[in-house]
Amino acid sequence: GYDPDCPDSRRASLDEGGVSSLFGLRVGVLTNFATETIDPEVTIAFNRALALLQQAGAIVKTLTLPAFDPVKVRRACFVRVEAEAAFVHGDLYRREPSRLSAAMHGYLDYGLRLPAIRLLQADRLMEDAAGGLNACWDNVDVILSPTTPQAAPPFDSPPPDNAGTFSVL
Repeated sequence: GYDPDCPDSRRASLDEGGVSSLFGLRVGVLTNFATETIDPEVTIAFNRALALLQQAGAIVKTLTLPAFDPVKVRRACFVRVEAEAAFVHGDLYRREPSRLSAAMHGYLDYGLRLPAIRLLQADRLMEDAAGGLNACWDNVDVILSPTTPQAAPPFDSPPPDNAGTFSVL
């Protein structure tokens, strides 16, 4: 619901039941995530959201993006981030490594020795996935997906390796 203390919050134009008419809205659900292990609570919440959308008049369609392998594209995104981190922070890392965390050292070490061909391969994977996604908009208005395959971890715990799988696209 609306939160007056959050600058990004907006007053929704929903009726008291929480659902307004979404008649004809085409909602895409990607089958590409079917191989991911999803916590039961996430599946229940996602299915509930789909049911509410359908009750409001939305049409749910399943989609498959042929060039989108969630695991490979997630790794490609990490390669891109590590390369950009090395570009931005490489000089500082070489001059004053103590200013950066051990985790950042790992990212920068990888990014600094990354072969150009690997970066180009990663970029191509992401571009192909984006092209497939762009083609979807002829058939759907929105794509619905869980944000992560599990509930958020505690702040003092590292997130699971696959936490970004659903949001990478």
